[in-house]
Amino acid sequence: MPEFLMPAFPIPVFAAAVLAWFLVRATVRRAGPGVFLALLALCAGQALITALSMHYGQVWAGLLRPVTAAAIPALAWVAFITTAVRQAEPRELAHLIGPAFVGFCRLFTPVALDIVIPALFLGYGVAILL
Repeated sequence: MPEFLMPAFPIPVFAAAVLAWFLVRATVRRAGPGVFLALLALCAGQALITALSMHYGQVWAGLLRPVTAAAIPALAWVAFITTAVRQAEPRELAHLIGPAFVGFCRLFTPVALDIVIPALFLGYGVAILL
């Protein structure tokens, strides 16, 4: 007797769908600043990339996943600063150094990712709290 296979809908795909729905809804209603919508899009994309690499075996997504993960705290910081403190300035582009460094580590020292990515989240989280 053939085994019955249940179709799977991984949690990251569900999270990406919910975040994408929030993004579409906020865009249609013109609610929220553009940088916040970009953060929402990045989080939805990260969830989808996670699902593609972990559940669907897409190797390219696994290579991209650490870099997009490192972009989340930097974009969260920029979203916080530009919506709560001051206008966006060209110096905000300096926050691309973190994701670029993670890309470097991904290529040359993947072991360092276990330290660098949590350090980025911790550093930006503490900066937002302070």
